[in-house]
Amino acid sequence: MSCATARKYSGLQRTFKGFCQTLNLIAVPAEEATLVNFLTYLKLGRNLGPTTIRGYLSAIRHLHVINGVPDPLLNRPRLSLVRAAATKGGAISPARTPISFETLHAIHAKAILASSYEATLFTACCFVAFFGFLRVSEFAAADRPSSKVGLLAEHVSFSSQWVQLLLLDTKADREKKGVRVVIAKRATNP
Repeated sequence: MSCATARKYSGLQRTFKGFCQTLNLIAVPAEEATLVNFLTYLKLGRNLGPTTIRGYLSAIRHLHVINGVPDPLLNRPRLSLVRAAATKGGAISPARTPISFETLHAIHAKAILASSYEATLFTACCFVAFFGFLRVSEFAAADRPSSKVGLLAEHVSFSSQWVQLLLLDTKADREKKGVRVVIAKRATNP
């Protein structure tokens, strides 16, 4: 086992042991109910994804092996059901609701009260994303080193009727030449 894996397992095992200690449960050998409770805690209490939960299971198995105890994950029917549910799919995320004109109005009203550069920038990002049907990651500077720079001033064109954005890093641009998005002024009745 590599040093990095050993360090990772050690941290995961500490979390498991701490969980057991808090609930006065025995960590090694772990009972099926202990493991079911721990997986439930990881998935619902900490909202961890499948990959992270599988890492915990590997660390717990390793903890048992180094202590000369049989694999605690084998022949445990209830654990198998909870394990399948916890290690499939993604993390449970809170329900999202669509952004409405009322939400945009509330964001704008708070930004005016804050009157800071950050508040104005945040409001502009919200409006560009909403009216351009964009993800913020398509026009904001990313932390990913492989990605192109976010939207720059020279990528924005204005007229009295529209704003045009040149997006250099978007999923819609299969040829990687850049995509132009036009956000037009809404027609008003006289």
